[in-house]
Amino acid sequence: MSRAIVEECSDSDPDMVPDPDEDDIDDFLDSDIIRRMPPTTSTGSQQQLPLRPHPQTQHQHQHQHHQPPTQLAPDRSAFNSYQCLYPVYFDSLRTRTQGRRVPSSLASPSPLAREIATACSQLRLPTVLEPDKTHPKDWANPGRVKVCLKAPPLGSQQQHGIRNKHHLYILVAKHLLENPTTEDSPGLRARLGGQVQPPEGTAYPRPAVPRGWKISEFVPYVSPAMTGG
Repeated sequence: MSRAIVEECSDSDPDMVPDPDEDDIDDFLDSDIIRRMPPTTSTGSQQQLPLRPHPQTQHQHQHQHHQPPTQLAPDRSAFNSYQCLYPVYFDSLRTRTQGRRVPSSLASPSPLAREIATACSQLRLPTVLEPDKTHPKDWANPGRVKVCLKAPPLGSQQQHGIRNKHHLYILVAKHLLENPTTEDSPGLRARLGGQVQPPEGTAYPRPAVPRGWKISEFVPYVSPAMTGG
């Protein structure tokens, strides 16, 4: 039975477009690109000099040739119709008015976007993880998951049986309760670019909590609440 694939999408990690295969201008010899003009029948004893490119023009051409490849931002328009899920929806520290969307009996401490994505993938839903996105009410716990709840064609092996988004919330909440976040959870060490991570084998650092804020004990290291995050 096939399983949905989690696709990770990030603004900070665009696709690189390679340069087309071309010869480097530095590999050419002068003898390959310079030709002497044949002698003319005009009067005078001066000989035609070889035609060489102007040094400034040649430098500009080399500079243009060695420019880095163009970087294209990922196209997220294909996911505009997907349902969004944030960790705050399942956070036991939050009330309904603070963003929680499941009953308190199903809420979890320190929910992580990566584990939410794992739950959706196991439900055979097309899943996209966006580790750089943040809910307006939960700045300290970054990460967003987008899933497609549109019913697949009849007979497809991707039948998921999810009735609506509220049904999805309940199923994801149960998965999070069965897979609680610990300091060894892989979702804590999600990387964005070349960010430095805390050393392996050491206690995972706790976030700096401003007075009056509710922040989970464990948040991804990319969180602005983390020292150096």
